[in-house]
Amino acid sequence: MSEERAFAGVPLVVWNAVAMLAARLAPPVFSFAINVAIARLYGAGALGSYVWVLSLLVIFQTVAGAGMTLLVTREIAARPGDAAALVVQARTIGVATGLGATALFLVIAFFSSDATSALAAAALAPSLLPSAWIAVQEAYFVAHRRHHAVTAVAIAENAVKLALAALALAAGGGLVGVCGAITAARVVALAFGQRLMARAGCRPGWRLAIRDSAPLARALPPFGAMLVVAMLFFRVDVLVVGLLRGEHDTGVYGAAVTLYTVALLLPDSAMSAVFPRLAASFQSGRAGAATATLLTAKLLAIALVPVAVALIDLADPVLHLVYGARFADAAPALRMLAASLPVHAVNAAFGQALQAGGHQRAILAVAVLGTALHAVVTCALVALLGIEGAPIAVLFSSSVVAVLGAAVFHLRVAPIRIGLRSVCAVSAVAGPVALALLAPARLELAATVAGAVWLACALGARQVLGSDEIAEMARVLRPGRMEARA
Repeated sequence: MSEERAFAGVPLVVWNAVAMLAARLAPPVFSFAINVAIARLYGAGALGSYVWVLSLLVIFQTVAGAGMTLLVTREIAARPGDAAALVVQARTIGVATGLGATALFLVIAFFSSDATSALAAAALAPSLLPSAWIAVQEAYFVAHRRHHAVTAVAIAENAVKLALAALALAAGGGLVGVCGAITAARVVALAFGQRLMARAGCRPGWRLAIRDSAPLARALPPFGAMLVVAMLFFRVDVLVVGLLRGEHDTGVYGAAVTLYTVALLLPDSAMSAVFPRLAASFQSGRAGAATATLLTAKLLAIALVPVAVALIDLADPVLHLVYGARFADAAPALRMLAASLPVHAVNAAFGQALQAGGHQRAILAVAVLGTALHAVVTCALVALLGIEGAPIAVLFSSSVVAVLGAAVFHLRVAPIRIGLRSVCAVSAVAGPVALALLAPARLELAATVAGAVWLACALGARQVLGSDEIAEMARVLRPGRMEARA
């Protein structure tokens, strides 16, 4: 029996996307309780310190992983027989990247934060080396279409984190205790992931392979730089608000960012499931892969329209329910952040497709330019408008990156033809979101209904999605031999 039949006829790529969504949702969902507890026990200032140091940690976790998830996934998908050797090589590289990330994280945290945040950073630092090796584990699981294993590791880690953090808060450990819980849970996740790899038949051991890892290390920098720059793009607003506006405003803005981050996981999870097939499809020709990429971008953007509109309309009650009345000032920021969700979906599709096709240096240049622009615009708008300037910078910079990414795709992969379908697709995405964002409070319901009708009419007219596009995407993303095995 094939894996496709085992899943009741539903394409495995859908199940993999769902599994990765669960894995990506686990950290913010479990962290919600921690964030809310800190906010309610200690106030916006303490939440601001916590959000700031966690934002810094996430950046250096990405440095520790160095892009190995994408590169090793691509290599194992192309050479499944070399999986064990590739894991050993990637782990060897992870020793260097993990220790280097740890040192840089400590230096920056100690010189740019107060004493409490510095102690919290010291408690978090030992989690960075395990993070490098967890990135390798995830690559192995994704390449072998074992996305459910990634989910299992994420849930186990975050359940342990939540339990230990609750104990730390109950014992009066404060932020330092919570950060120690995060580190302990990371080590548990590494051990659990190792066990799952062994059960899957991969037992590479922990030896170092310095000479053998050189080719992989030479191919890694563009992938690592791309992920680090992308993470900087998504965290620079929090860091700038922290530096320019202080702990209280960082806590208020952090409440909005936390909710927004959950929604961002939707396109990330979908692309994680699609990426191995895109990487394989580029080996057999660009035309089909290009069609699949463009349709993926379109589908993801349209799928996020209802999510964006819901966050815009429900920003006030959701913030009040989760964080309390003290965080009502975060609502305008959450609304504007929500409006950028479909744009991020487009960026995820173009970015990962270009990496799958071997154009990582070109998309890296786009990411560096976009992040530099984002940092400058964020500084200017936060200084001028306060925390409400940060999400405006996110929307503006993301749109610029989307245009540049599309231009690179047009020049390097396949021409993007602007026709009626393209115009209708942009209209179906931008129209409902703009109506929800710009409508006055008394007309919110009417604007939402009008946006829903707008989207339904665009899809019903069949000018947004063509049957020929869907058929071509299904052909390109059809499961390969690895997935068809009994």
